[in-house]
Amino acid sequence: MTTQVPGEEPTQVSPTKRTLLKAGWVTPVILAVGLPASSYAQNTSRRADRQAEREERREERQQAREERRRERQERRENRS
Repeated sequence: MTTQVPGEEPTQVSPTKRTLLKAGWVTPVILAVGLPASSYAQNTSRRADRQAEREERREERQQAREERRRERQERRENRS
């Protein structure tokens, strides 16, 4: 099957494309959307904020545990 566009040469249309066009499908259009570069570097969601706070608290607890271990070790060494 050929299609004719006014002012252009006739083109061949595949049976699959013809079937899709009859079914109401349209030719896909790809749009390029410009996003600011900073959008990739920032994450201002509440979930990300809560996760960051949890990680900070986890690190603080770990540091406190290590400090207590060092203090206990020093006391043991001073007793000897």
